[in-house]
Amino acid sequence: MRIVKDNYKRDLVGVLLSNYVSQVFSIVVQIVLMPLYINYYGFEGFGLVTFLYALLASLDLGLGAVVNRVIADASCGTKTLLRKSIQTYETTYLVLALLLLISANYLSENLAYFWLKIDGYQPDMVENIIFWGLMMLSVRWPLICFQNMFRGLEKHHKNNLIIIITTTFRGIAAFAVMKAGFGLADVFIALFFIGCIELIIYYIALHQGTYIGYKIGWHRSVFLDNFSFAWRQWIASIAAILLKQLDRFMLGILVSVEAVGIYGVAHTFVQGIPLIVMPVFNAIYPRLTKLFTLKKYDEIKDILFWATRGLMLLVVPVCMILIYSGSDIAAWLISTFDHNEEIDYILKLLVMAAMINAPMQLQLALALASSRSYIPMYTNLIAVGLLVPAMYICINEFGLYGAGVAWLLFNIAYFAIVPVFVMGEFENMSYFRWVFIENLFVIIVAFLLFAGINWILNDVELNVIHLSILQLVVFGMFGFYWMNQYRNDVIHRDDK
Repeated sequence: MRIVKDNYKRDLVGVLLSNYVSQVFSIVVQIVLMPLYINYYGFEGFGLVTFLYALLASLDLGLGAVVNRVIADASCGTKTLLRKSIQTYETTYLVLALLLLISANYLSENLAYFWLKIDGYQPDMVENIIFWGLMMLSVRWPLICFQNMFRGLEKHHKNNLIIIITTTFRGIAAFAVMKAGFGLADVFIALFFIGCIELIIYYIALHQGTYIGYKIGWHRSVFLDNFSFAWRQWIASIAAILLKQLDRFMLGILVSVEAVGIYGVAHTFVQGIPLIVMPVFNAIYPRLTKLFTLKKYDEIKDILFWATRGLMLLVVPVCMILIYSGSDIAAWLISTFDHNEEIDYILKLLVMAAMINAPMQLQLALALASSRSYIPMYTNLIAVGLLVPAMYICINEFGLYGAGVAWLLFNIAYFAIVPVFVMGEFENMSYFRWVFIENLFVIIVAFLLFAGINWILNDVELNVIHLSILQLVVFGMFGFYWMNQYRNDVIHRDDK
C-alpha cells in the first residue's frame, strides 16, 4: 500500500521515536514516584498531588494547540512575524501565570476550607500544601506554551531532550525531599524553584534558536488574526479538558481526596495508553489534510482504516494486560496499600474506556483535516452537559466506582454516535466496517485469546511478566495476520 509506505512516513520515524522516548520516560517517573508519595504521605497526600496536576492540565484552556498551529504557520513566513507570534503568546501565558501566582493565597484558602474533604490533614496544613502547589503550577503553566512553540517550530528532539533532563531533576528533587522526612508542602517548594529554572532554560533555548532577541512584547494584530481559529479550538479543548478531569474533580468534591488518590493510582497506569495513540494521530493528521486538498477520497479512506487497524493492534493488547494483570502490577509497585480490590475494579473500568476512546482520536483527525472543527466543538460541549449529571448520579449511587462506570458508559456512547457525523458525508466510508471490523472485532478476539490463555494456564505457576509475554506473542501472531490481510485486500481491490 504505497500511501502508507512513502517518504513522508519514513521522515517521521525519528520524530515518533523521540516523542515516544520522552513521553514514556515521563510516565515511568510518575509511576516510580507514585508509591513514594503514597508511602510517605498516604492516599490523601497522593490525592492532593493528583488533584493539583489535574488542575494544571485544565489551566491550558486549549491555548497550547493554538500556539502550536500559530507558530507553525509563522515559521513559514518572515522572521518579524515569527518574532511577534512568539512574543504575543509567551506574554499571554506569563500574564496568566502571574495572575495565578497572585491569587494562590485566596484559592488555597477556599479549596482547603470549603471544597476539598480531607480527614487526615488539618485545614491549615492543607492550605499551606495547596498554596505551594499553586505556586508550583504558576511556573509550570508557561512551560506548556514553550513546549508547544518548539513543536510548532518542529524542533522535537531539542524539546524532548529538555523534557527528559528536567523531568529527571524534578523526580530526584521530589525523592530527596521525601527521603529527608519533609512534608508535602516542602516537595512543592522544591518543585517551584526547579520550575523557575526550567522556565529560564526554555526561554533561553527558544529565543536563541529563533534569533528574535529577548524583548518581551504583545501584538494585538497577531492575536486577532488567529482568533477565528482559536475560539473554536479553545471551546473544544476546554470541553475536552473538563471531560478528562471531571471524574477526579467530582470525586474530590463528592467523596474525598483519599478517593481521588485511590482512583489516581488506576488512572496513572491508564495514562500510558495515549502514548500509543498520539504519535499515530500526529502522523496521519497532516497527510489527511493534504489528501483532502487534493480530493483523493479513496486514499483518505485507506489511511483512516489502515491506521485504525494498526492502532487497535497496538492498543488492545496493552489494555488486555492491564485488565487481566494490572492490579498485580500495582500491588508489586505499591507494597503497603490496603485498597487492592478498589484499584482492580477501577483500573478495569478505566482501561476499557481508554481502549474504546483510542480510535476516536483518528476520527478527530478526520474531522479537523476536513475543516469541520465544529464537530469536536459541538460534540464535546454536548458531552460535558451529559457527563456531569451522569457522573453525579453514578458517584452518588456507586461511590468510588461510579466515576469509572460513568466514564465507561460515556465512551461507549461517544464511540457509537460521533463517527456517524464524521464519516456520514463520505460515500466511500463504511461506518459498519470501521466500528465492527476494524475495532470491535479486534477487541473481541483479544478478549478471547487472553481469557483462553489465562484459563488454559490456570494451574501453571507463571509470574505476571512471563504470562504477559506469552499473551503478547500469541496476539502478535494474530496481529501480523490481520495487518497482512488488510494489505492483501488493498492489492486485490487495486487489481480490479
